[in-house]
Amino acid sequence: DYTKPDVLGVNIANGAKDIGTNLTGITVQFSEAMAQQTIAPINFKLAYDNDANGSYETEVSGTSTLNDNVSNTATVTWLNALVASKKYQLTVSTAVTDLANNGLATAYNTVFTTGSSSVTTAAKVSSSSITNNATNLSATTSELRLTFDKPMNWSTVQAANLTLVPFVSGTLTYDVNANALLYKFSQALTGNTSYTFTLNEQNQNIYNIFLDGDANNTAGGNYVLNWTTGSLDTAGPSITSVAFNDSEAEVIFDKQMNTTDVTNANSWTLTCNNSTSGY
Repeated sequence: DYTKPDVLGVNIANGAKDIGTNLTGITVQFSEAMAQQTIAPINFKLAYDNDANGSYETEVSGTSTLNDNVSNTATVTWLNALVASKKYQLTVSTAVTDLANNGLATAYNTVFTTGSSSVTTAAKVSSSSITNNATNLSATTSELRLTFDKPMNWSTVQAANLTLVPFVSGTLTYDVNANALLYKFSQALTGNTSYTFTLNEQNQNIYNIFLDGDANNTAGGNYVLNWTTGSLDTAGPSITSVAFNDSEAEVIFDKQMNTTDVTNANSWTLTCNNSTSGY
């Protein structure tokens, strides 16, 4: 194994602003399992620009621990509060290696800026791709996307802290840049069925404050989303009209079509005077 590992990201978006001074840790996710002995404080440097000269000269002492080699994450923590209104940079050294002793190809850097004070409020779900109590939802709906109003601790935003009844298998990903959880279904929903999705209060923001799931401005409380699917659409699409214009043909369908299929030249044939050419 000579493949070098990558840093896939951290739980704070690069360039994030107004981060609370009470932030006590940053989680780094790698592309593969990493060697425990290299997840050491010397290889994870957090520093801030004290005099706004563009250099990060003031280091923050802390520790780093390998969470596990299933999620391939490591967490950097520190004891003292961050300094308000300062720009910080976290650097992960190339000395961090995978289990085959391959180091990062280049050092990884990410920056954020603290706000004027600590953050003590819980995160809420600010939007959902499926409306609560929706009816007649298409059974072909392939995903649920939830956006939070604060960055989340992605180690808590996991399958153990959510349920979907009836169960639908799928994959979970967290987008740190959008503060969004994506639950991508790997099987179709069942028609004419009521579903309940629950995100429990154990989900935490990056300040380790439990989710305000019921939006009562207090930490705690599950976020619950209900919807009901409509009948399965088993009828194929139909062409409602075709219009020719010089070298083009406009085809109108009665349903939304799969873009990949309809833009594939192999899906079309134009026949004229018994001669055939692909269209």
